[in-house]
Amino acid sequence: MTDENKTEKTDKKEEASKNYEPGPRGELGVATAAKKIKQLWHERHFRLVDANDRHNPRKKLWVAGRDTPSLKAFARLLLKDETHGQVAKDWFDHKAGSLNEKRSEKNVARIALEKQATKAAKRKKSQGKQPKAAA
Repeated sequence: MTDENKTEKTDKKEEASKNYEPGPRGELGVATAAKKIKQLWHERHFRLVDANDRHNPRKKLWVAGRDTPSLKAFARLLLKDETHGQVAKDWFDHKAGSLNEKRSEKNVARIALEKQATKAAKRKKSQGKQPKAAA
């Protein structure tokens, strides 16, 4: 074999190893900030216990600990953490609407016209027919 054939085979092997097969739950990717926060919260504050179900003895349930904070309070605690602080910051930014698309000028104009039409429709029809007060 020549050196060119060897390099081609190794290149093909590397490309094949980079291609991931989707699992039963779909594509594997990077978790969003919300998903990561929820995973961390659940990992730290919930535990798996037996359900004590005599009809299903292997059944287990996730139970929250006594001092489990809300998800938002947990995210505030994570802001102080060095390792996951950026994830919490991203989560709060996304909740505030940083990922929302801005309205186009055309849509803004259309919405303004619809507001005017709605206001006009809500006015009483008899308001225009009232006699003027004598000055």
